[in-house]
Amino acid sequence: MLLAATTVQVPVGHIIYRDAQCDKCSHYFTVAAGVSADAHFMSRLDLWLKRRFGYALYMVEGLRVLATHSFSLLKAAYVAHESHKSREEEVSQLLAVRIREFGGILHTLAPGATLHKDRLCSVAFKTHSRLQYLGFILAIICKRKAYSHKIELLDAVTV
Repeated sequence: MLLAATTVQVPVGHIIYRDAQCDKCSHYFTVAAGVSADAHFMSRLDLWLKRRFGYALYMVEGLRVLATHSFSLLKAAYVAHESHKSREEEVSQLLAVRIREFGGILHTLAPGATLHKDRLCSVAFKTHSRLQYLGFILAIICKRKAYSHKIELLDAVTV
């Protein structure tokens, strides 16, 4: 199938951030990029353990991060896709997503996300409540409405 496939140009996502090592750092990505709990979660996944235990490792690490992460608030700025207005939010986690389906138990994490458009669907967690995080994940798993004013799905040009 790959030999007969047609080449398609896909715009990449780009996150600009500031941390202790760098005043204006940036990261390009194709599928997703996260800040705070999500980044901590992904950095903890060992490739050998991932091959050995598969999806179970994601669940164990997710529960560990939920139990131990501080979920402190940080500032995130973005430009909304519809209005092109800049907005700033205090978030405990921000996940910029370029795909709609994550598969497994997460199903559709970001409705409207696509690799073929020049915009980002971003999940902004504007809470540090572990219960709200857990409620969000359970809603996604159960295919129920998961977004609220505390966990918002943003359609952004830039983040």
